[in-house]
Amino acid sequence: MNQLNTQERSRILQHLVEGLSICSTARLTGFRKETISKLVCDIGPACQSLHNALARNLAPRRIQLDEVWTFVYAKDHTLKTNGLAPDDSKGSKWQWIAFDPDSKFNVQWHIGNRTLADAILFLRKLHFRLREPITSQLISDGYTPYIEAVATVFGTEIDYGMLVKIYGTGKSGIRRGVIGTIPARVFGNLDLKRLSTSFVERYNLTLRMNNRRLTRKTNGFSKKFENLVDHISLYSFYYNFCRVHQSCVRLSKMGRYSELITPAMNIGIADHVWTMEELINETLE
Repeated sequence: MNQLNTQERSRILQHLVEGLSICSTARLTGFRKETISKLVCDIGPACQSLHNALARNLAPRRIQLDEVWTFVYAKDHTLKTNGLAPDDSKGSKWQWIAFDPDSKFNVQWHIGNRTLADAILFLRKLHFRLREPITSQLISDGYTPYIEAVATVFGTEIDYGMLVKIYGTGKSGIRRGVIGTIPARVFGNLDLKRLSTSFVERYNLTLRMNNRRLTRKTNGFSKKFENLVDHISLYSFYYNFCRVHQSCVRLSKMGRYSELITPAMNIGIADHVWTMEELINETLE
């Protein structure tokens, strides 16, 4: 059986993490859609395992929490129209994100429903990444299940605050854009003037722009829940270890010029920019 070599795999994955769909990648590379999907299904779990092994004992000063909506198979209203009900494998899904605004590192992600049970599971995964005793400050939007979830996983001694958004309404009563925010201290001692979710929301924009499955008003979406998880695992690891960030800068060893680095280098768990070939060799070889 013919197998893709490292260069061919790298070319396929590079297209996917830069925002192309599987169909577009198939047209540009000449490989079949089934081949590309199989590659993502193979490397996704391996990227998750590698992140689990490397992202340990972290101590970010702040962590911003947020959720990104997407769907699998069909949207909820389409399922109901066809006599189906959303469940764990189809319908609306949410990507929970814990983002370090200082290093730009995606500390933890979780794909699931927008429920208290998923909030607790997500924060337990985050807790596993952090150094004890935990000194990180947690900041989220006004999603109320976060309060019980944070208390369950971290206790009430942690510094945790919410930035509650105020939405405007149109003439017909439809909710419009954000017209203001209210900072709220929930646990611990936080400077209310420093409460912000701007960085994680900016990451959400990057996430949507570079993942056709998450781009709004597109016909690219995940047909299976497992495919969504595998693709997000691939992209998240690539973003952390392979993609240099324009705001992550350090002086060269000689101190003569500055160089762009990755979030993983910025937070201190990598000493070089990973190439896609290196990622493939670490996960698939």
